[in-house]
Amino acid sequence: VAESIKSLFHLSGCPTVLLLQTGTSAGAQGDEEANREVQRLAGRAAVFIDTDLSPAVMRSLLRGARCLIGARMHSSIFALQVGTPVVPIAYLPKTTSFMEELGLKDRVLDIGKIDAGTLTAEVLRAERERSVFAAAQARLEEMGHAGKSRFNALLRASVCAHSASGSCRPDQTRVRKSVAIVFPVFAHYHIERLRAAITRGANRI
Repeated sequence: VAESIKSLFHLSGCPTVLLLQTGTSAGAQGDEEANREVQRLAGRAAVFIDTDLSPAVMRSLLRGARCLIGARMHSSIFALQVGTPVVPIAYLPKTTSFMEELGLKDRVLDIGKIDAGTLTAEVLRAERERSVFAAAQARLEEMGHAGKSRFNALLRASVCAHSASGSCRPDQTRVRKSVAIVFPVFAHYHIERLRAAITRGANRI
């Protein structure tokens, strides 16, 4: 990831902004250590915002993003909801399953096989082919019109389709309330737009 960030910086002059998704609490390890290591390896090509931002500010940030590299399924969903191209990284099969429903299966990268060249190429491809993600955004909006229960049902099915135990049932799988408030791990955009987005978001709170 750090090598890809450096390549993107060389090509565009734009730093990649690392956003904190999960902080360390109650003895559980958060994302701070991983983000700081990526920042260290990427040097001036990366900026780490280690602040717990509100959902409104996070949404504003993604609206201004050129592309999201989503290392969590929900972060990718959130990016698509605001029309931002995304490169999903699948750490579990549920990400691939859900993205397939949106017609984005071929955009998913396997976390165990990812390399800097492939990641960089997929970010540039996503930025070029925004219409593909506009279609996925429309699909998500259709789910919203159909009701939250339909959206949650699809999430349950995506999880259960690849359950390791094989005993998972969609009607018995609980979808956490936080599913509607998801956060990006990496976002690539102009730093000026980042500052403006933070200001706009803060003014709306």
